[in-house]
Amino acid sequence: MKKVFLVLAACAVVSAALVGCGSSSSPESQSVATSSVSSTVVSTIEDVRTIAIGETATIGGWEITVTSIEYAPELKAQTENMMGSNTIAAGEGKQFVIVNAQLKNTAENLEMFLPDTPYSEYTKEALIYDGKYEYSGYSTASALNIYSSLVHTTVSPLETKTGYIAFAVPNEVVESEKPLQLKIEQEKDYKTLDSITFNLR
Repeated sequence: MKKVFLVLAACAVVSAALVGCGSSSSPESQSVATSSVSSTVVSTIEDVRTIAIGETATIGGWEITVTSIEYAPELKAQTENMMGSNTIAAGEGKQFVIVNAQLKNTAENLEMFLPDTPYSEYTKEALIYDGKYEYSGYSTASALNIYSSLVHTTVSPLETKTGYIAFAVPNEVVESEKPLQLKIEQEKDYKTLDSITFNLR
């Protein structure tokens, strides 16, 4: 009996030692992992350029200022369609998000903003809803017929143009109070060189 008791006591001491070793290393591992994740998140946030309405941002050879946003079921067209109407409808269950902006070309040559056909270094736009739903700008064929549209527009050196970028979106996007952002990217050979994001609401 005495030998059995001594064996059991020895086992208990070994088990306690093993548990102690395991618990002492665990907090350090968790601390290192947490620190690593935190630094990754911070570096990602620092890389994002966000701009408020009314502020001017520079991307490539462009200075862009978003002045306001509005919503409308239709846009004014430059010409009448076959039905004799000079308006363009967003479509059933949709409305336009109209981003009013001012655009300045700081380059030395005539440049095209938000071109239809990518060339050399070019810009592209997207509307981001709730941080995950993305909408492209209104198609160029229609945008060319939209009064004051900045899509596919040419701007002379040091010239400033005022107009808007329109996005057709479901009514839910318009009626919601969730975040809405305009993202402008500069690309070359289908690779993003720079990106800016305007907080619209």
